[in-house]
Amino acid sequence: MQIHVAKQGKQSGPYAVEQVQEMVRNGLLASTDLGWHDAMKEWAPLHTIPELGLPPPTGAGGLNLDLTASGPAIGGGGPPADRIKRLVAIIIDYVIFAALAWVTLGASVLSVFSMGSIPALGFGLMAFGVVFLVYVGIQGFLLTTRGQTLGKIAMGIRIVNFSDGWNPGFVKVVLLRWLLWWAISRFGLIGSIAMLVNILFIFRDDQRCLHDHVAGTYVVPVQPGG
Repeated sequence: MQIHVAKQGKQSGPYAVEQVQEMVRNGLLASTDLGWHDAMKEWAPLHTIPELGLPPPTGAGGLNLDLTASGPAIGGGGPPADRIKRLVAIIIDYVIFAALAWVTLGASVLSVFSMGSIPALGFGLMAFGVVFLVYVGIQGFLLTTRGQTLGKIAMGIRIVNFSDGWNPGFVKVVLLRWLLWWAISRFGLIGSIAMLVNILFIFRDDQRCLHDHVAGTYVVPVQPGG
């Protein structure tokens, strides 16, 4: 059996059971740090995982202290994904869309110069609209079925429910987390301020943007076999 561990929001492993037990004995891990293996639905303190056989932590006076790991708040899907990976995933999504847009519009402009036909430009704009709808459809399908965009797939991260770590579904991840905030961003200065605050929320301990709080979601690394 292989155990993944999370200490202060940082995930590592997998380790053999004996390795985890040794790290706890040596003080490299606390029994209150979180662990997960492929037979578990969610992360749990190491001392609650039967296979490890670790005693519950005790404090002064022998009181039982059932505490979770310190650091970022952790939901049902385990530790949050790395902020840099989330940023790179967004950049990948924008680069893919920009490449499709420039190729489509560029081809239409070239056709105008080569054919001298203004209707060709209109055709190019229609082609761009089709490409845009296909791109949104693909991203929306991926978000609904697996909580990932193309960029998130490339970076090995996904969106899950904060409460239980399961796939959030269409309403949460597409409507509340994506389209709602796209609409808010259209409202001039107010929209710009809202989007800035939304982004800055990622620097809180739980690493959840405002759209995550509204939708009840957060972003986690994809688990092995997940």
